[in-house]
Order: sequence, then C-alpha cells, then structure tokens
Amino acid sequence: MVYRRLIKRCLYTSLFLIAFNSCQNSDKKTVSLENINTDSTEQNNLQRKEAEISYNKSDTLVKMSKPFILNGINCFWEFYLTVYEGQKGGNGINRLKNHNTNKVLLINEDYFDLELFNSIDKNNFDFNGEFKDANFDGLKDFIVYSGTGSGSGGAMFKVYLFNKKKGVFEFSEELSGGEFEINEAEKTVSTNWKMGVGWNSTQVHHFDKNGRIKFTEITTREIIDNDSLQTTYKKIVDGKTIKTEIDTTKFDGY
Repeated sequence: MVYRRLIKRCLYTSLFLIAFNSCQNSDKKTVSLENINTDSTEQNNLQRKEAEISYNKSDTLVKMSKPFILNGINCFWEFYLTVYEGQKGGNGINRLKNHNTNKVLLINEDYFDLELFNSIDKNNFDFNGEFKDANFDGLKDFIVYSGTGSGSGGAMFKVYLFNKKKGVFEFSEELSGGEFEINEAEKTVSTNWKMGVGWNSTQVHHFDKNGRIKFTEITTREIIDNDSLQTTYKKIVDGKTIKTEIDTTKFDGY
C-alpha cells in the first residue's frame, strides 16, 4: 500500500510539473508575440512618418534688400520663407541686420503669402511693415502687420521699439495690438480689438516728451441682457489702475 501511494504521488508530481512548464512556455510565447506585434506597429508608424516627410517637400526662399540708413545705422533686410509643396505661403523670418557688422537688430517671424514674397525685390522691400516713431522719442520704430495674429477681431500689428542704448529693436507687448494707430498731434498710440458685435476694447497710451507712457486709458464696451450696453473705463499709471468707472445704458447701437 505504501509503495502504491508513493507511485501515485510521483505520478501526480510529474503531471503537475509538466502542466506548470506548459503554462510557462505558453506565457513566454504570448509575450514574444506581443513584442512582435508592438515592433511591427512601431515600424509601420515610422514608415508612415517617413512617407509623410518625403511627401511634404519644402523650399526655403531667400531675399535681401539693398542697404539703407536707419537711426544712423547702415542696415539691410534678410527675408527667409519656408514653403511646403502645394502651399501658397509659409513661415517667414525677417532679420534686420547691421550692414557693417552683420549684427541682428530685429527678428520678426510670421506667416507670409508666397505672392507677397514674390512681389518683393531689393529696391522695393515691403512686407506689410513700416518704420515710424511709435513712442515719440525721435527715433524710428518698426510696426508690422501680423498674419497669424489677425482675424475676426481685427487686424493685429506688432510693434518693435528701438532701444538706443543697445542699438537694437525690441518687441513691445504693451503697444502691440489690433488696429494700431498713431496720433502725432496728441502724442497717443491706440489699439482696438473686438469679439463679435457684443464686445470691444480700446487702449489709448499717452506719452510724455521723453517718449515714456504717462498713462493708459482702457475703455471696454459689452452688450449685456441683449438691450444694455455696459461701458468700463480704466486709467492706468505705472501698471496700476488708479481710476475705474462703469456706466450702463440702453443699447441703441455703436
């Protein structure tokens, strides 16, 4: 009896080991198949990306202006435009450089139409930008239309102020905005932006004789309750709001 029990135990143990090894091998096969499937998917994705890259061929076009004097500096424009195959425009980079030292004085990056790029030559280097004194300090600054910033809210303009000490143009977030306008008589710069017919905001910056902002007025108009117009006026000095007025009237149209 004892001998038979030992045989049975050995038999059960052998069967258990065989089943266990079979499960282990099955798990290993499953993992290896999953790895194969993952590798295959990644390879297909890489091949698809390579096909997309080869399909979207691009050209980088370059134009340069003739030298000109600006704020006492002999400089020139360098215009790079990257256009993908089948597109009518692309990402453009305008660099204003010192003609004598090749130092970069200004960098403006935006979307530009290919038609606009083709219309430019070294004698007529106009890409919707102009040099004007935007802060009334007697030096020319650069104001340029922004294709990516403009939209249903209005035409967006970027302003680059000339820093006399550094000899370069620096982007001014404070003065940049929609529908940019300079009033030389009153020494003010104004911007306006809207969101549909129910909201619009106007900023007016007032400058002193040294080209610094004395104060800024912000007037926001918003239609509320369909027939009421709420007008909020703020006066800001050195970044602090010193006056706020809110007036609500019947809306009869702007």
